Parts: sequence; structure tokens; C-alpha cells
Amino acid sequence: MGIVELLGGNVRRGFALIIVTVIAPSWILAQSRTITGKVTEKATSAPLANVQIVVRSTTASAISREDGSFSFQLPANVVVLDVRRIGYKPLVVSVAVDIMTLSLTMERDVLAGSGPSRSAVSLHVASGVRSMPCRG
Repeated sequence: MGIVELLGGNVRRGFALIIVTVIAPSWILAQSRTITGKVTEKATSAPLANVQIVVRSTTASAISREDGSFSFQLPANVVVLDVRRIGYKPLVVSVAVDIMTLSLTMERDVLAGSGPSRSAVSLHVASGVRSMPCRG
């Protein structure tokens, strides 16, 4: 059985199917881009590790390395990144289609750690406990 018979005698249709099969994967891959960048601390310009960078409305994300660098695949369209690290103010960054490299600067959050002290939490928890008689 030849190719013409497999294609039901329609060579044009078969040729179009082959073209779509070969070209479509490369077209799909062209719909994304690799973004690289570095995250630093605003006051000291020191690199920040363990910064979470998430593409909003997707599951794509990256974590910055010890030297503050990161790299990941993004859709080819404009995306919004949510950038977070404990102790720093979160960032929201819009990345245009033609951007391939990012330089992100994070500022310490002065309110981080200014929540209730451990003793205040303990007192709050303890104030809700009722005394129950013990039976032996």
C-alpha cells in the first residue's frame, strides 16, 4: 500500500497534513520566549536569593538563585509578574513582548516582623482557655 492509497488518493490533502505536522510544532514553540534577569536589594544593591517570580494567571514561575539570577519561559504576549520575598515589599511588573532581560529591585518592608509578639499571641491563646476540673 502506497502513500497515495493511505491518503485516500488525495495527494494535496496529504501534503497539507504533512506540512501542518512539521511546521505546527515550531510555530507553537515560537509562541514563547525565555526571560532572564537578576533581583537585587534596593538599599545595598546586593543580589537577592529565593525571590518567587510568578506569571500571573498561569502556573509558570521561577525562584532566584544565590546570585539573584533567574530564568524561565514566558508566553510571547505581554505578561504580568508577581514578585515576592518574605521581608520585602511585593512587586507587580508588566513585561512587554520585546523584553528578554529584567532587572528587578526589591525594597525591604519595614512592617515585616512588626506583627504581634510571640508573648502577645500566647496571652491571646491562653485567654481563651477555660479551667476544667480534673478527675483522677
